[in-house]
Amino acid sequence: MIKKYKIIFLVLLFIVLAGFVLFSVIRWRANESFRRSVSSEKEAIARGDDIVDYGLYAKDKTIKMIFYLGESLPWVDSDSFKFLASESYVLEHDYAKDKNGFIVEGFRSTYLNQHVDVKTFRYVGGVYFADKNYVYAETLFSILKDADPKTFYILLENYGSTYNSIGADKKNVYVGALKLDGADPKTFQVIAYDFFKDKNNIFEYGKMVEGADQNTYTRLDYGYSKDKNHVFYHGKILAGLDASFVTITWSKYASDFKFVYDGDKLINDADPETFNCPKLGLCYDKNYVYSNDNRIANSDGHTFIFLSDHYAKDKNNVYYVAEEGLGAFVLDGAHPKTFKVLQDTIDVSYGKDNLRVYINRDYMIGVNAKKFNVLSNEEQNRCFDATDGNYYFKNGGSVDLRECSDIQGGEF
Repeated sequence: MIKKYKIIFLVLLFIVLAGFVLFSVIRWRANESFRRSVSSEKEAIARGDDIVDYGLYAKDKTIKMIFYLGESLPWVDSDSFKFLASESYVLEHDYAKDKNGFIVEGFRSTYLNQHVDVKTFRYVGGVYFADKNYVYAETLFSILKDADPKTFYILLENYGSTYNSIGADKKNVYVGALKLDGADPKTFQVIAYDFFKDKNNIFEYGKMVEGADQNTYTRLDYGYSKDKNHVFYHGKILAGLDASFVTITWSKYASDFKFVYDGDKLINDADPETFNCPKLGLCYDKNYVYSNDNRIANSDGHTFIFLSDHYAKDKNNVYYVAEEGLGAFVLDGAHPKTFKVLQDTIDVSYGKDNLRVYINRDYMIGVNAKKFNVLSNEEQNRCFDATDGNYYFKNGGSVDLRECSDIQGGEF
């Protein structure tokens, strides 16, 4: 009899437990269906759900849903979701994670899931992240050489330009993903963009300046610097320049009484006392003419003169001086004695000698140089600006008058 009641009790218990499990499953499916039906953060807010705002991301604690830019991400595990960092002037993207991996801008990041330890991955600051193994810079998630993730910290979150920071660990200093060899983290200082110092050394442009005197080292213009002993360009000593007498021209040349440099390149044979740069990319001295840092062959600096803004000459050559520091170009075959400027504007320059006509730095083919003239402003129109008596030209190209809508009757 007792055995019979025991069997009945067990059967009833099983029915109750089965019913509870079935009810839980039905309730979970109903909640999950409802949860997935919530497609936007706006709906959740309107319903009064408990929302945690992370900026681009949001977490609905009521229905356990993650949103990105207001749209639901039902594939993200809400319980393990952790927001890491927002897109900013320093960071190019936003980052989050859950137990299944990384989320970047609302999508799973296959790259990070394959290369980074999810469990220990954290945002350090600036452009830097770390896990138990490495420190990373955001750009291509470069691994910082020799960086210690346990002691790594931010020295300067926003450094110099977009997506750049300075960090350090107990032994090293890093600019972006670059290790600054020889830098001491404890005494490291940022003086200016790409200019640092510590208790022992000066650093410029990502490297130690060898031979620099800390107490007298100062920055000049155009990448130059000096101390009591040397002149430097981007941290490289310029041999022979006297730091006491060096001058920097607006055209980026450095000189003293003996030498002239363009950056770290010595301009051979240049005379420092008469070296002059009237335009960016064009210089001359008592002997020669220079296009940027190159001496122009057969040039004569003693007779060099400007004829207009873009044309110049010496006793041997005629030159076209380009804009934007592109330098000077010798006009092929031009005769200095007979060359004259016909027009010189920002848009187009005409010049000629007794044999050829030149448009900017090139000569025109098949043109009668003796009869070629630039028309006056009153005579010019949108179809042509010059003529040689037989043909009409616009910006150096010949014009078919039949296609010129401004001409009435076709006779001139």
